[in-house]
Amino acid sequence: MISRDACVRQCREIERLQARQRFLPRPARDLPIGNVDRDRALTRPFVEHLSRTDAEEDDIFQAVEHFIQFNVEKHRLALEGEIADREWRDRGDRLRQRWKNIARSTRLDYRGQPPQEIGKRILAQATYQHLEPLGGETCNELYMTSGHYHRLADDDEVWWDPTYQSQEAK
Repeated sequence: MISRDACVRQCREIERLQARQRFLPRPARDLPIGNVDRDRALTRPFVEHLSRTDAEEDDIFQAVEHFIQFNVEKHRLALEGEIADREWRDRGDRLRQRWKNIARSTRLDYRGQPPQEIGKRILAQATYQHLEPLGGETCNELYMTSGHYHRLADDDEVWWDPTYQSQEAK
């Protein structure tokens, strides 16, 4: 026998999870990447940034997938009003500040190494494991952080090659 209280608690928990699930980005496996989207993304500026570091093919393909998945979910979450524009800007600011610190530290730690090697290390530290919160909530989908970095690189706001200078800096 199940008590009424136990049933109500279970229902409330399911409702809470459903409400939270609407806000959270979907799992990466639920966001398949089409060949046309992949081919189009391979011509984007963020891929040029990756190629300046002699990034491995696997790194480029993962970056393309994360870039596309991030853009799809960002659009969905913004369209549904789940994440305010201000939070996207604030999150981008946090990621840019983190990137600056990583780039500065990596240049110091690997002084004398080829720029491509330093760039690979900056890329790895920024995008391989970090999970940036979203809307004050933990965001466990790596593509949401990695893809956001690649979107910033696409806009020339971050880059991996330590010798690169953005058009604004020139």
